[in-house]
Amino acid sequence: MAINTSILLFDLDGTLTDPKEGILNSIQYALKKKGIHEAKPDELSCFIGPPLHLSFQKRYHLSELEAFEMVGLFANILPKREFTKTAFIPGFLSFCAS
Repeated sequence: MAINTSILLFDLDGTLTDPKEGILNSIQYALKKKGIHEAKPDELSCFIGPPLHLSFQKRYHLSELEAFEMVGLFANILPKREFTKTAFIPGFLSFCAS
């Protein structure tokens, strides 16, 4: 059985890249836009993994609508500014080039 190796699919987010900095910066951006001060930004890692709207609701006691507004702010800034800060795991880029 022949295998077509001209197409490769990767799960980048968290597997081949470390998006933590961009995600946390985008969460802080959304909070700032809504006038919410986070006293402990180091604790925002809890947002990585679970659905964002649920994390916003739980941590900041927001309504569902408010939480989805925060997700909108997050989603608006992440691809425009924060993806450039995504770090690839060591050796990934050289692997892709070969």
